[in-house]
Amino acid sequence: MWIRSQCGKILMDCDFFAIEEHVVKYAVIILSGKSGISVNLGTYTTKYKALSVLNDIQEWYECSYGETFQMPQDEDDF
Repeated sequence: MWIRSQCGKILMDCDFFAIEEHVVKYAVIILSGKSGISVNLGTYTTKYKALSVLNDIQEWYECSYGETFQMPQDEDDF
C-alpha cells in the first residue's frame, strides 16, 4: 500500500504499521517496509488521533486498493 508521509516528502510502499509513543506525542510508523527500514509517517498529539489514523489507513486499504493514502495533519500541532 502506497502512503505519502504527513510532511509530503516521503512516498513509500508499506506493509506493517504501529503506533509509538514519543515523549508527549504519538507517531504512526512503518515497522518494516519492503526496504526493511522504519519510517515515521505522521505525528499526532494524542494516542486517540494516532489510532484514528491507523483505522483510516485500514479502511482506505480495504476500499481503495491501488491508490495512495495521504497522512493527515494534526490540527492541534500548529
